[in-house]
Amino acid sequence: MMTTVANNKIFADNIQNYSANPYSRVNWLAQLAHEVDHNQAITLFKAKVSQIPNVLDSPAPDVEIITFNLAGPVLAVHPYCNNNYYWQVYFDTNKAILETFGEAGYAVPNSVIQSIIDLSMTVIVSSCHHLKEVDTETKSQACISKN
Repeated sequence: MMTTVANNKIFADNIQNYSANPYSRVNWLAQLAHEVDHNQAITLFKAKVSQIPNVLDSPAPDVEIITFNLAGPVLAVHPYCNNNYYWQVYFDTNKAILETFGEAGYAVPNSVIQSIIDLSMTVIVSSCHHLKEVDTETKSQACISKN
């Protein structure tokens, strides 16, 4: 395969030669549900990813919590491989994430939003047409006289 690099790229941009490095890191994210034990998930992922053909033993695959979102913690799954096997390891890592979730019986991650509504200051109209308001201290309703 022939690669052409434009003059502007050579003089005005950074060129990265990945083949100069002995290995590459594959970057994947795995979304966990809130209910999932993240320590168990990390252990299972490390074991599963280590079994993928062409994943290097050294450096060992990294599996760590990278961030959190409304669905739960997100794991960074980073196996390392020789540059020649990058795409094979990339796609096999994705399959390993799916298989690990299925074998462990993990719940499907869902975004959770909890709304708390404070009704203590709500003003309502009663059926007797008197204005009622809620006392914020006692949480009881009192009729307000129209006089």
